[in-house]
Amino acid sequence: MTSYESALRAMERLLDAVGEAHWRDWIRQDLLEWEATGTAGHHLSAYGGMGSFTDVVLCRANGHQITGAQAPWVERLFQDLQSVCYYLANHVGKRTSTSALVRSMGTVGTSLDGWRCLHCGHREVTPKDIDRYLAYHRVRHDIIAAYKGGVLGRLIDQVLALDFPDLPEARRVVADAARTSGISVREREGWMRPCPKCRSNDTAVCYWAKARRPGAFRLVNRPFASGTT
Repeated sequence: MTSYESALRAMERLLDAVGEAHWRDWIRQDLLEWEATGTAGHHLSAYGGMGSFTDVVLCRANGHQITGAQAPWVERLFQDLQSVCYYLANHVGKRTSTSALVRSMGTVGTSLDGWRCLHCGHREVTPKDIDRYLAYHRVRHDIIAAYKGGVLGRLIDQVLALDFPDLPEARRVVADAARTSGISVREREGWMRPCPKCRSNDTAVCYWAKARRPGAFRLVNRPFASGTT
């Protein structure tokens, strides 16, 4: 099986698992084209314009069969697998390299995203924010390793099952670093508005990056330069 076919089959597996029937069937047509002609025109035609493959968001709000715990991991996996499929489709019959593939995928977000009250300075992230931070770091590494090892399909099953033995400890480490940096960790759905501490509605999304000091985060955006830091 070629790398391109392997990537398509992994994508088909993911889309089928989450109940995305339209694009699953599209990928199946890609596979039929590949088996019949060895070309990738049908797959490449999925990209670009409104309603294209790149506009797809796999999430519960769109009716996909994804749990809240799976959501940030599936989001990152889908985006990175799209990049792999697109790169390989564009290089049918051409020389490929892992380093070129990685460059084509762009940079991975490295910030811990959360909210900050601009009135009292209260800072907050949710367990889902922590998982998104971990997923952005973990999935990119794992998908490249799976691509090189020819086991992309196995990675789909692993991510859907959240089969990462070290995940509980990784979550604890990030949560501890957040608390050390004065960031509360609290379950919440939607926006942090009003602020749970002072009840102000003057809140905004904030981003934190790893600080030079081990086990801590530093604020990297200061919305409206208001409140404490």
